[in-house]
Order: sequence, then C-alpha cells, then structure tokens
Amino acid sequence: MPNPNQRFKQLRRAIQDAGYRDRDFAAQMGESGAWLSNRMNGRTPWQVSEALQVLTLLQLPPEDFCIYFKDCATR
Repeated sequence: MPNPNQRFKQLRRAIQDAGYRDRDFAAQMGESGAWLSNRMNGRTPWQVSEALQVLTLLQLPPEDFCIYFKDCATR
C-alpha cells in the first residue's frame, strides 16, 4: 500500500492550486482543519461521499476519483 502522504500529495496540490489553504478548504467542506488533516495523513479513511464532494469543490470530473483517492489503475 502506498504511503498515505504520497497518495494524497496530488490531492493537496489540487487543493492548493484551487487557491485554498487546508483550513479554508475544510471549512468549505463544512468540517474542521483537524478533520482534513486526519484524512490527508491517512489516520481516517475518506468516505466516498466526502471524496466526491472534494472533486465537486475542486471542479474535477468524477473520472479523476482514482487519481486522488484510490489506486484503481492496476485493477
């Protein structure tokens, strides 16, 4: 299994590229900075509904789900 910090490196970059700081992005999700940190550091798994909300907020297509949240390319 890939290191969670590496897995979510692209997601963190997408969040930053969209102009968000972590706590501001978490607030847009209706959550705290700690909530986002726990997911980005792999302490708490992402729920599919949360991941889809992230893609929506970042204006990314659902097809990009595997890029940011799962290692599905090998399946």
